[in-house]
Amino acid sequence: MFDKNLLLEYSKKNLVKHFYYLYNFKEKMFDKVKQAKELLKMRGEAKKLQEQLALITHSEEGKGMRVKVTGDQKIEYIEIDGESQEKLVELINKAMQEVQKKAAKKMMEMGGGLGGLFGGMGQ
Repeated sequence: MFDKNLLLEYSKKNLVKHFYYLYNFKEKMFDKVKQAKELLKMRGEAKKLQEQLALITHSEEGKGMRVKVTGDQKIEYIEIDGESQEKLVELINKAMQEVQKKAAKKMMEMGGGLGGLFGGMGQ
């Protein structure tokens, strides 16, 4: 009914295909693990950089106003005629944070950012 040699040959071919598939799957998984480790490393480096940038400050004064800004693009204080403008600082910092999120999202959509480095892994 069945040709044993033909069945054996078919089984060998399928076995080779399965081993090839598993080998490639394993390689791809190791690549993803390696990419994830690199991403975590880069995140740590980015966090350290942001902490260092926060230490950089610049102040300006003029016409009864004072402002102090940090290197990580945050306003520390605004004073107008000697009065602190804390609500204005909070509002501007919130707006800056939101626009940075939108810009990062746009970069990811365009294939930039960290996702572009890792073939869209973060998407």
